[in-house]
This record gives sequence, structure tokens and C-alpha cells, in this order.
Amino acid sequence: MTLSETASAALSAAPPAAQRLRSRSSVRRRAVTALSGLHNLRGLCAAGLGLTRLARTGLALGGLTLIGLALSGLIVSGQALADSDAAALTRIGFVDIPYLIDRAPQALEAEQRLESEFAPRQAELERQRAELAAMASRLVDSSVNMDEIERARLDRETRGLERRIKRSEQDFREELNIQKNDEFKEVRILVLEAIASFGKQHDYDLIVSDGVLYANNRIDVTERILEYLAREHAN
Repeated sequence: MTLSETASAALSAAPPAAQRLRSRSSVRRRAVTALSGLHNLRGLCAAGLGLTRLARTGLALGGLTLIGLALSGLIVSGQALADSDAAALTRIGFVDIPYLIDRAPQALEAEQRLESEFAPRQAELERQRAELAAMASRLVDSSVNMDEIERARLDRETRGLERRIKRSEQDFREELNIQKNDEFKEVRILVLEAIASFGKQHDYDLIVSDGVLYANNRIDVTERILEYLAREHAN
């Protein structure tokens, strides 16, 4: 009899209690093996689900990122187009205000009024200057026969007339400047109103004047506004 046959015979000949112990031990080993396999299967499933969720999350985030980038691109492109359209539609003009004030028909009319108003006083001053020049010439002319008393009187009169002329000239200049400032203040208001009306009528977005370092003749509207002022004055 071989060794295996001897072992089998011994096991078969073993009492029933020993056989039951052997059977329980075998069942326990199979149970442990089954539980171990179940845990491994659960771990694999959990790992698979985690990878699946991670993949889904990555796809979702990737999709949102792509959508956000696309929207950002559309916004930037739209803003660029809006800016370019606004720049293309913007109308800018330049005007030389001192030039307009000097040459506007309203300014020329104001100058004529001032000349007419102050012409009599200016004529009187010129007459007094001529008189003063004649008196001063008599004082220095040695061919004129005058005694000391007459010469002293003429000298006093000459100096008195000179002082009166200086005061009259000072008053004349002050009053003329005040009147001129008032007249040209009104002319300046008319010029500014004409610029605003011209800009609105011709759809200008901006008209600039003082403080500009350079302006192309293409945007210079000074002469056009001067024509506008002439039409307003004619009406």
C-alpha cells in the first residue's frame, strides 16, 4: 500500500469527530478566501467608479473651460468691433476761436460801433495834441518875441494842457477797453453758440479749440463756422 493510500485509509478510519473538525476547517478557509475576493472586487469597483467620476468631472470642467474661453473670445471680439465702429463713426473738428472773433461779421460790426461812439472824443484829443505841439513850438522858437511874463504864462498853459491831454487819453483808453470788452464778450458768446449749433447740425462728436498743439486741415472747420456766422448775421 502506498503512502497516499495509507493516509486515505487512516482518514477514512478516523473517528467522526476528527472528520467534522477537518470539514469545518476547510469551510473556514473557503469563507476567508471568498471574503477576501469580495473585498478585492469592491475595491476594484470603487476604484473604477472613482476613475469614472474623475473622467466625467474632467470632461465637464474641460467643457466649461472651452465654453468660457469661447465666450471670452466673443466678448473681446465684440468689444473690439464696437470700439472700431465707434472710432470710425467719431467726428472731430478743430476751430480757431481768436480768428473767428477777429473776423466774424458780428465782431466787425462791434468795432464799427465803438469807432463811431469814440470818434468825437478821439478827434478832440487829436485837436488838443496839435494845440500842445504848437504851444511847445512857440516856446522853443527864438524868433518869437515874448517877454518873460508872457513866456512864463505860455509855459504854464503848455504844461497844463499836457496834463489834461494825459488824463483825457487815460480816461479814453479805460472807457474804450471797458466798452470793447463788453462788446467782444457778446461776440465770443455768439461764436461759442455758433460752434455748438454747427456741431449739432453736422453730427460732430467733438470740436476742440485752445490748447491743441496740432490739427490737420482736414478737421479744421473754422472757415465753415465763419460762413455760418455770416449767414446768421445776414438773417
